Amino acid sequence: MNNLGVLYCYELKKLLKRKIVWITLVVCLTGTCIFTISGVIGSYYAGNKVIDTNYNMFLTDRAYEMALDGRKIDQSLLEEMSEAYSMVPSNVEKYSQTEEYQKYARPYSAIFNFVGSTTHMTPSDIMQWLPNENDLYAKRQNMLESNWQSENLSDGEKTFWLQKEAQLKTPYIYQITESYSILFRGITTLGILVLLSIAVCLAGVFADEHTKRTDQLILCSTHGKSIAYWAKILAGISYAMSISLILSIIAFGLTFAVYGTNGFTAMFQLIFAVYSYPLTVGQAVLILYGCMLVTTIIFSVFVMLLSEMLHSSIATLAITSGTLILSMICSIPPQYRVLAQIWDWLPNAFLTPWNVFDVRLFPVFGGYLTAWQVVPIIYLLVSVGIVMVGKSIYQRYQVSGR
Repeated sequence: MNNLGVLYCYELKKLLKRKIVWITLVVCLTGTCIFTISGVIGSYYAGNKVIDTNYNMFLTDRAYEMALDGRKIDQSLLEEMSEAYSMVPSNVEKYSQTEEYQKYARPYSAIFNFVGSTTHMTPSDIMQWLPNENDLYAKRQNMLESNWQSENLSDGEKTFWLQKEAQLKTPYIYQITESYSILFRGITTLGILVLLSIAVCLAGVFADEHTKRTDQLILCSTHGKSIAYWAKILAGISYAMSISLILSIIAFGLTFAVYGTNGFTAMFQLIFAVYSYPLTVGQAVLILYGCMLVTTIIFSVFVMLLSEMLHSSIATLAITSGTLILSMICSIPPQYRVLAQIWDWLPNAFLTPWNVFDVRLFPVFGGYLTAWQVVPIIYLLVSVGIVMVGKSIYQRYQVSGR
């Protein structure tokens, strides 16, 4: 075990001495800062005219949201919203730039946006809608069932979600969720940055031994057949998890510093209306970033397996980055239910809110598990399998030699 510890520290030191690791880290840190604070940087334009700074607009909207925080989204609040928006002229192209909107409607824009996301009504439809609390939540139920139908859910899955929906109390209570909404939406960007950094920095973990012709020296040494392999694997996983944790901590810290910490106990449905599981916003965000951490494990061991199999860091990087790009531009139609679900649950595509909180379920022992419950377990089990396959390939190469 002492030898493993020494070799593990040595492999980490080798990783951290590479310039590409630090360049990649700077790029990832920059990207993380941009997506967290971009909403309050710069000015807001109407045509070519500066209307206000984005930061001041944020402060204004935050003050309006504070006035709504803790109120039930019931008949009374819906009528207030409708009356406020009725003051806005209907014959203008951009109603949000009118004085009437700024004075009367903007204080209720958070509720207006909630109604839109919950019912999928257009802004013009909402303005013409006769506010009704029962109709609001009935429209949400219709929206959910339409989504279940489009995703080809089975009757058992629909029953599961109906049971979860019954656990949600109506009327909903509005709470400020700005920080968690940004972290929730930003997981896709952060996930891509993390996985790309893993691909770039770990592609040469095994391949460099072969390209630099040091493999025979390592493999004929006392600990070359086993301990050296485990040291490299553990160092690669440690790097992958560390970059995920570092970027997550920075994202949380910056977001909370700028936008505040309000909203941890808010209903998840306030920011993701199509999901019926009774979670809070804070719990959902922690689940998202926990899934990213587990995803880094399977992705890192996959990159290192390719590194050993291909004996080329360039080929490894090309395949891993290519699969990431492919997942962003390609999708499988939902009517091919099994294939579409497998594709969306692969590590290169999983780190998006709609895949982590997928309404498609995994059947087990007569019940169902959600994606965020079962996929991390599958990832850990597959990671063990990949590591064992890699160990076998690594040891066979020692026997065959060059």
